[in-house]
Amino acid sequence: MRKTPPMMNQQDSLIHSTITSERPEPFSSDDVPHATVVTAPLRVEVAASIRPCNGLAGGDCCEVLTLQSDSNHLLMFIADAVGHGARAAKLIAKTRSLLRQCINETSAPGAVLSRLNQGLYGLSYNFVTAFLGVINLQSLSITYANAGHPAPLLLRKGKIQVLNTVLSLPLGIEEDEPYKVTEFPLVSGDTILALTDGVYDARNSEGADIGITRVKQIVCNSIQRPHEIVERVVSEIERHEAGGKQWDDQTLLALRI
Repeated sequence: MRKTPPMMNQQDSLIHSTITSERPEPFSSDDVPHATVVTAPLRVEVAASIRPCNGLAGGDCCEVLTLQSDSNHLLMFIADAVGHGARAAKLIAKTRSLLRQCINETSAPGAVLSRLNQGLYGLSYNFVTAFLGVINLQSLSITYANAGHPAPLLLRKGKIQVLNTVLSLPLGIEEDEPYKVTEFPLVSGDTILALTDGVYDARNSEGADIGITRVKQIVCNSIQRPHEIVERVVSEIERHEAGGKQWDDQTLLALRI
């Protein structure tokens, strides 16, 4: 989430994985700060990219986790702490820690965001936007809630749409903020692309941002495999930013069922 200009060069990170029941070991990469991908019972393809704007510490994170209580459900989470650098990294680390605690007790998206919100409320280092979805791999549906985060994109058979959400306040602002839940049907082959606002706000040397319309075009023109979508978007962002500066952390998380 943009707040102040960066002072150091950027660093790119990309992970991608095909997750199947034949792969029991968790997939993660230390090369991607604040990103984790773990196993699912059915074939699911996942790719993620995190580009901290200062090259060292970032305020974004993304997670894809199989719920211990029900392996037919997959949790998809992306979050963005205000600012960047060490302060934002501290806040996002706190958010991830709280998330792991919360999902041991409940996986309901609204309830999880409410508990995260209460855990972050009153901290001196501001707020976090977040999107949390739980994908039912049997019924092929996603139930989700949104804490002031950019709505994810849904790519289906070459067409793209915004996964409409009921926006609530970011985490940490109002202690009793309610987080309303939405359910949306999925079909086999759907790809969900979650992003932080640093992706849309990527600027060229003249200060013009790439914008959501251009990002949608890039996604539609990509081969519909998660790692190819993520790589294409990152490549186009780098092209757009050539000669300019990266002003914010940029994170993409793509999941195909």
